[in-house]
Amino acid sequence: MGSGASSRKLFSFPRGPETTAVRIFEAPQKAKHERMEDIKTRSTSHLSLHSVEGRHTFPTRTAKSKLSEDVWNKLEELFKMMDVDGSNSVTRDEARKFFKGAFGKLSAEAMFNEVDVDLSGVITSEEFVNFWIQVKAAGYEESDMLDEIDELIAGGTWVDWNDGRNTSAPNTRPFPKRPLLCKLSSTAWQRCKELFLKMDPQGTNVITWEMAEAFFNHTGAEAMFKEVDVEKQGVITAKQFMDFWVQVKARGCKDKDILEKLQSLSEGHSWILWQDGRAL
Repeated sequence: MGSGASSRKLFSFPRGPETTAVRIFEAPQKAKHERMEDIKTRSTSHLSLHSVEGRHTFPTRTAKSKLSEDVWNKLEELFKMMDVDGSNSVTRDEARKFFKGAFGKLSAEAMFNEVDVDLSGVITSEEFVNFWIQVKAAGYEESDMLDEIDELIAGGTWVDWNDGRNTSAPNTRPFPKRPLLCKLSSTAWQRCKELFLKMDPQGTNVITWEMAEAFFNHTGAEAMFKEVDVEKQGVITAKQFMDFWVQVKARGCKDKDILEKLQSLSEGHSWILWQDGRAL
């Protein structure tokens, strides 16, 4: 970043209840000081934490994590460089001190605009890791991510450059409304929505593997992704989720049975493979 920003790839993670799309921009020289439009994203990830003397530490990478061990370790190194007091959260003051130089304050604000999803004024390690999990889930290469993280560790600037190129991956939209003459009853549609929002409490309209695994368990998440993540993106959008249940109804499943299963899933019971009724 800084004087070398024109050749770097930079991630912009929009924030807003309607998208978890991630953008990568290459800054043209003329647009070097243009700030992209402020877009906010709401997202969270349920990550495994250890406690030391009553205090949380950096999240533990799970076996099914979409991030490699190399990326995870680099993220921990970067986060701990910013978290100088070891509180497992980064304040704006800590961020400003880390991003030194003329653009230090702008870099700190840019990072908070993208990563501080609950607007608490601090970035927790969970929020920080979840930002990069969704970068990966959007389909970007880990080599690019590692380059970006290395630049930040070396003191690079966290800046959003706007060249107008949109490479967002998952097509996430507002939670779908029940269409006219839908095969799924309005009651079943509402129960499906309630179940989805239990897994997606921040209203991002996208469920990651980590979120599903935290709500169910490893086998339940595996079963759900096998049936619902038809595009094999590693995330399930609200539209994909509702399309799945409409198809369940279209295959002849009765509304009563769907409602009973939705209730069971809402209570955390195992997801079943609907094509043969077999629980994984």
